[in-house]
Amino acid sequence: MPDDGQVVRLRIALDALADDFRAALIRREANENALAIGWPLAIGRRTGVPTIWPIGLIAAEWRRTEGFLEIEIAADDVLVNPAWLRGAARSAGWKAADLEAIFAQADGIGLEAQDFLARLRDAAASQSRGSLNSLRIRERRCRSSATTSSKLSTKIGPVRPVA
Repeated sequence: MPDDGQVVRLRIALDALADDFRAALIRREANENALAIGWPLAIGRRTGVPTIWPIGLIAAEWRRTEGFLEIEIAADDVLVNPAWLRGAARSAGWKAADLEAIFAQADGIGLEAQDFLARLRDAAASQSRGSLNSLRIRERRCRSSATTSSKLSTKIGPVRPVA
């Protein structure tokens, strides 16, 4: 997540994206360049089928450049995903309104990532095995996808803050 006054920019080679996704980008490019990045992810069940839900949604903007999709995140601002709220509330014995209240801000904007994780940690305490820690999540993701990362390293540019 970016610090104040900074922007996090992700560059992904267009060739690394699925054909259908690239076609959808072209259709949306003239009208809509905002997107939501789901983070962190939860695995649950919906109508008996395993489902992956983004728990939080991070606002970002995208554009196509020569051979790349560039995604910019300009604020440390995470909103709770309403679809996750409904699914998590059912499976964890929460009322959706009570779970939503945990992540609510008075001014209607999202939470900073660390505050979001702290609230998630408390809300999911009885549902998780182990601790929720953004650093550990990143480390596990990096270790488990080491082979994938090495294959994609030439297609995805480095993530770096931009002043």
